[in-house]
Amino acid sequence: KSEIQKKSEVLARDMNISTEGTSINAKLVSNDALVRQVQEVYGFKKGNEILRSSLPGFYWQIKWSKAVSNNIVLGSGEGSGRNRNNTLLEVEYDNYGNLLNFDREISDSVKLPTVSPEEAKKIVKEFLSRFGTLQNLSSDSASADTTGHIHFSFISGSSEQFDFKIERTVELPKRKDYQYTWSGTSSYINDKIEINVNVAGNIVSKFNLKYNVPEKYTENESSTFRTIATILFYVIILILITYLSYKKIRAGEIGFRLAFLMGLAVAVSFGLFLYSQITEDIGWAILIPIILGPLIYGAASVITWAVSESISRETWKEKFLSLDLLSNGYFTHSKIGEAVISGIGGGLLLSVLWLILLFAVQNFTGIWSVAYDTSLLDHFNSFSPAFGIINKNIYSSIFMVAVFYNFIAAGIKRRWASRLLIVLGVGIIWGIIVTNHIHPVLIGILIQAVIGIFLVMVFIKYDVLTVLISLISFYSLDSGLSLFTSGHPTYIISGYELLGFALLLIAVAVYSLYSKDKITDYEKITPAFAGNITERQRLQRELEIAKDVQMSFLPSENPQFPGLDTAAHCMPALEVGGDYFDFIQPDGKKFGVIVGDVSGKGTQAAFYMTLTKGFLKAISKTSSSPLEVLKQMNGLFYENVERGTFISMIYGVFDIESYSLRLARAGHNPLIYYSRSNDSVAELNPTGMALGLEKGEVFNGVIVEKEIPFEKGDIFVFYTDGFTEARNKSGDEFGEQRLIECVRKYSALSADQIVDKIFGEAKNYMGKAEQHDDMSIVVVKIS
Repeated sequence: KSEIQKKSEVLARDMNISTEGTSINAKLVSNDALVRQVQEVYGFKKGNEILRSSLPGFYWQIKWSKAVSNNIVLGSGEGSGRNRNNTLLEVEYDNYGNLLNFDREISDSVKLPTVSPEEAKKIVKEFLSRFGTLQNLSSDSASADTTGHIHFSFISGSSEQFDFKIERTVELPKRKDYQYTWSGTSSYINDKIEINVNVAGNIVSKFNLKYNVPEKYTENESSTFRTIATILFYVIILILITYLSYKKIRAGEIGFRLAFLMGLAVAVSFGLFLYSQITEDIGWAILIPIILGPLIYGAASVITWAVSESISRETWKEKFLSLDLLSNGYFTHSKIGEAVISGIGGGLLLSVLWLILLFAVQNFTGIWSVAYDTSLLDHFNSFSPAFGIINKNIYSSIFMVAVFYNFIAAGIKRRWASRLLIVLGVGIIWGIIVTNHIHPVLIGILIQAVIGIFLVMVFIKYDVLTVLISLISFYSLDSGLSLFTSGHPTYIISGYELLGFALLLIAVAVYSLYSKDKITDYEKITPAFAGNITERQRLQRELEIAKDVQMSFLPSENPQFPGLDTAAHCMPALEVGGDYFDFIQPDGKKFGVIVGDVSGKGTQAAFYMTLTKGFLKAISKTSSSPLEVLKQMNGLFYENVERGTFISMIYGVFDIESYSLRLARAGHNPLIYYSRSNDSVAELNPTGMALGLEKGEVFNGVIVEKEIPFEKGDIFVFYTDGFTEARNKSGDEFGEQRLIECVRKYSALSADQIVDKIFGEAKNYMGKAEQHDDMSIVVVKIS
């Protein structure tokens, strides 16, 4: 880079262009279309050899810019000019320093000496001889004859013949300009090549050597797809991060210590990388991008890391041990040494895998291009390539680990707990989102997916720090190899600097492995919010156990009783609930159904429901009368629970011999009765009050027992108020009338089908609204 800048300075001085008050900006760029064409025509290996030796697929672009305007000396005349791009002079050289483009700013209003066509051609010849590495310019090309031709040399010294094509004269108010064009054909790819030279007055204002690459190579087939996919991906991630950050903050399950350190590392490395890429002296204005950009990126990384860390600690809390040690100052702990060694080893293995994949696809598939854009050449434009490579890979890798592994991989494990889904899910997303510039695009996605799968396997086997270092090592090695193969001493030295940094890191890691650990009680360095997550998980596991125990108290399958088709289902609003149902058989001719609902929800209600079951099992053996059973239940419940807690209950005993139902109700919802003979639905509502409200004098005085005859096809529905009080998003209740209509609507079905249909109707009515109460139902159909 320094050499090419000096070369452009010599050109500017020789052309009498004043660069006082201007700044120079040089960067290495690529002609993507030309690279793609050459690699398709010759294949990957041969194409790259030609690009290195003979065709300008990569070139230096140098711009001289001015703050406002500059006076420039143009040949023997003087003038001043200013263009909208603020560029005084633009020059392009190939990798060997051969001129490809020269474009100086000369306004049409600048007065310059007018020369004859013959003099103009002599000026062109002199320019090409001095700066264009011209060979064998024919004598007639410097005359008025338009049949002249030139030979123009390229990167490796090879040359192409160009025939004279066009000569134009442009009359301007204060001077006369000439435009010349030579046309040739590339001997490598059959592209038309043009050399254009403009003479303004008595000086050369423009020189350009242009390859007319076919349009099909200029279209990037993956650009639109990847752009849309990337935008959608990060919009979704942003929405999820925002939503989850709100939930995690409310639950006290998010911490910012490690996230702040990671965000700081991102901001600093991003700022240093930007600084390494700045090539112009723009004064204090340099602070705007170097400070503002890293601040925004760092803040985004803090939030992303904090949320993703919380998600990941919930599923893989052990994977943050090495980072917790680092954040607490234990830099030489053996766990960190293991992570560093494993990470560098993972990066090396990943690089070998990457090269094997490229070798395989270029020899056995239709891959024809690994094109490079400017972002992949950033380190060549840095004042220190090793410095630029390290900083770029630090900030990008930290962000990618937070999104793909802490967030996506942990999220998949949290929901599905399948290692195969984690590996495939992250691999596929990585393949689509993380670009590798390989064409055709499908081959590129497949290769990158393999890379993503390898990294997620490293993450699963080791920890967060290991996969982070693997990613940094892989990308650093990928860029670092280009420094060694560039052939220039400056870049090779920088490659050794990068290698030296890696060896220093390995030395520290080895020292850490053999040094005595200063801490072994890792709970001391675990963030407090991680303890909140662990406590919530413990409580959740206990609730799940309680739910399993509670559900085991309910009948596990529908009972089989002659003459009755019975089905039941219970769906608690929380992990556990206070709804209860059971089936009792006093003898072989009678079948009892009991449904209860303890006041409240959750663990307290579940406890009292369990107590109720115990009472009921003991009392039901002493009497087959629903009335007597509920009276005894009330006394026991009143004596054993705190005041304010009560339970509603309905108890019915079916007698198949007499074809009748004896029913008592203790403050519970009515029993729905469908009569097939009348095709009518009624509510059976004998009086009674809830259990546990008073000692028994009032209870025994109001409760009654009712006997109801039935016929084949009749249906009885016992339920809790979770059905009738179920609400949709508008707050409207499902109500008893809808439940009655459901019974009538599905009366021709079996008991089991009726239960499913009623639950389905209730769920559809609620939509996405939250279930606020336990829902239980028992359907008995006389068969």
